[in-house]
Order: sequence, then C-alpha cells, then structure tokens
Amino acid sequence: MIQYGGARRFDGDNARAVLYVRTGPAIDEVPVGGRRVALVRGLDDDQQRELRRLEVEIGEYLQMDGRLRLNERGRKVMEIGGLPNLERQQSSESLDPEPLFESREIMKIVEEQLAVFEDPWAARFEHYADLQERADRVTVALLLGPF
Repeated sequence: MIQYGGARRFDGDNARAVLYVRTGPAIDEVPVGGRRVALVRGLDDDQQRELRRLEVEIGEYLQMDGRLRLNERGRKVMEIGGLPNLERQQSSESLDPEPLFESREIMKIVEEQLAVFEDPWAARFEHYADLQERADRVTVALLLGPF
C-alpha cells in the first residue's frame, strides 16, 4: 500500500477483474468469462515430449499384470488411505494408470520409495517424477477473470 497509496485499496466496488496465478495442471482452469494473459512452461518442448513418452511407457508397464509391487512401507501407506487411487483398483484385473498420473499418486510412490522397481524401470520412474515435478512447480499462468 505504501507504493500505490490508500486510494487504490480494494473497497468492494473499485475492481473490474481478478488476477489468478495458477501452477502445474491448473493452468488450464480459466475462469468463466476470463482469459489467460501469460504463460511460462516449466519444461522446454523436448522435455515435454520426453515426459509424455515416459508417461506412455510407464502406463504400459503398470498395465502389465503384477508390475506395480508395493514394498512394506507402500502397503502401510495404502492401508491408511495414502494411495486412494491405487487402492480402488486392487480388486481389478488390470491397473488403469491414468488416475495415478492425474492425481500425482505415481509421483508419491516414486518419491517416497513405496514400490519396488526393477532396472531399468527404476531410473525411468525417477526421471518421470523429476520431469513431472518440474512441470508442476515451474509452469505458471496468469489468468484474468471477471470480478
């Protein structure tokens, strides 16, 4: 307020728009009647392609029978509700990886070392988690919406 003065303080009637700052997957959540005014992606084009490629490969790997093996800590986390998307699929014949990607549950599994991954898959999962984390944290959009 020192730089702009008290006359610019919001009083309930003096705003025409709201500026939203969104990160990661929320960058596409444009308010009704609003628009995106700025976007900075956390990954360059090559890194984005690499992330998508890893997501496809890992998705196919997870769909193979018995490929996602939680370790003891992972089983405990699931028992207390810490992996709800994976837990919902326990009775299914095959695993749908999409909810694990969308919820970032697969990142939790990798970052907290909740599963056992054989080589070369351990490195692929870690690389995926690194790229996805960078994309989520560094991708930023400014959205302008009606007040």
